[in-house]
Amino acid sequence: MSSITEHQALANLPGEELEQSLVQFLAPVLAQLPEKRLRDAGLSRFCDGRTAG
Repeated sequence: MSSITEHQALANLPGEELEQSLVQFLAPVLAQLPEKRLRDAGLSRFCDGRTAG
């Protein structure tokens, strides 16, 4: 039985397509936030190319 590391599994995902889909999904939700700085902070994580951990 072969094992695939987490890095190998993530390397095969379509990152740009997933990011674009997530941004499109979150945009209407974030538009409902009461303050502009909260909306900006919500999308900046994806638009600036930053990723978690």
